[in-house]
Amino acid sequence: MTKIKPSSYWLESRKPVYSFILSLPLIFLYEAGVFLINSDDLYVLRNGADVLIRNLLESMGILGIYSTAIILFIGFFLVLFLQRKTLLSSTFKKEFLPFMVLESLVWGLFLYVSMGVLRQMFFANPSGRVWFGQIVMSLGAGIYEEILFRLLLIIIIAKVLKLIFNWREFACQCYSILIAACFFSLFHFVGVYADTPDISLFFIRFFGGCFLGCLFLLRGFGITSYTHCLYDLIVVVNLTV
Repeated sequence: MTKIKPSSYWLESRKPVYSFILSLPLIFLYEAGVFLINSDDLYVLRNGADVLIRNLLESMGILGIYSTAIILFIGFFLVLFLQRKTLLSSTFKKEFLPFMVLESLVWGLFLYVSMGVLRQMFFANPSGRVWFGQIVMSLGAGIYEEILFRLLLIIIIAKVLKLIFNWREFACQCYSILIAACFFSLFHFVGVYADTPDISLFFIRFFGGCFLGCLFLLRGFGITSYTHCLYDLIVVVNLTV
């Protein structure tokens, strides 16, 4: 049995290659789930962040219901190519992957407990086909919301703040987490199927956005994505069991 050193796991698991491999099952299950719900409604039954990214791509002439997934794969491979020297100089340890999923589950449980019983006030009990749809949307949230609000927004905001104010990196990251969390929470009140605007619900999701933002900078995209997905799945299971 291979012995895993905590210090090695902490540093190695943040590398993009691990996030890429962890993301593959989420992408596949989400796309398959959307297709199984109703192939005639592929454009409708999608996570809001997925739709937003896809609409942006369509405005640039990149069409197709699977355009976001395709662009996601291209982006991941680009990151891996740019960091190929670092990756080639280190050994990939597949035994880290189950530990990363387990760590994500722990973070997801922590987030679930931290947000407390207040969350119960704002979710209706799903059932049947709607219950399956909630599971699929949880998978989509883990991928596409994390791409939009953590991977893109936090990094972009931090760089813009650095460019404008020349603040220290830590300060830029803190403000970028807060700003991205604000957008993340407001995003859930936009659209046909959005929640009714409510200040309490806004702050609950703002807290969740801040937590996921900190986790993203601390542990990387893969673990944050799984944490978000597993948290949503815990909420769905809790409301249906």
